[in-house]
Amino acid sequence: MARRRGALARGTRVGLRAVRAAPATVLAGVVAGGAVSAVLTLPASVAALGAGQVLGPLRDPDAGAFAVATVSDVVASAATLPFLALVLVLVGAGRVRDGGDRVTGEP
Repeated sequence: MARRRGALARGTRVGLRAVRAAPATVLAGVVAGGAVSAVLTLPASVAALGAGQVLGPLRDPDAGAFAVATVSDVVASAATLPFLALVLVLVGAGRVRDGGDRVTGEP
């Protein structure tokens, strides 16, 4: 049988393990990351596009305003995705005992 390799497969396994091991912790990480993203994105988007277009349908925005909103989204993603990845890795990697052995729950 072929052995799965690569960062995507390993990351998916770690993420799934984290969700199974501590779903509330992962949910808290997602909510906290979303809050940070909103704090970084909303002020710039509202200033550039206006509250009506941010909260409602986006109607033909000015190219400059749309570029500002897009850049704020990219910055927010760059700030929050590593945060969520850290939560998933810390939870999915398992607890570590004082002696340094990993506690995996397996015999």
